[in-house]
Amino acid sequence: MTEQKDTLVVDVGSGPQDVLVYQAGNNIENCPKLVMPSRTQLVAGQIRRSTQQGYSIYLYGHVMGGAVLSDTGTKVAYSSHG
Repeated sequence: MTEQKDTLVVDVGSGPQDVLVYQAGNNIENCPKLVMPSRTQLVAGQIRRSTQQGYSIYLYGHVMGGAVLSDTGTKVAYSSHG
């Protein structure tokens, strides 16, 4: 039998961000779990509010994508650095 180890499990996607702290020896129902909005959902909300107020948006940096950002209903200028 394989030894069980404590494990941190993180699921980050365009939907909610799920975090589970699996504690070896505990029932999984008793392990801490967090469900939070993903960073893309938070940024999409900021884009929506800003464009509704008439601001232009320019994003610079590494790629952050997903349907959540494209569904903001606005045109956004993107720039990426390697």
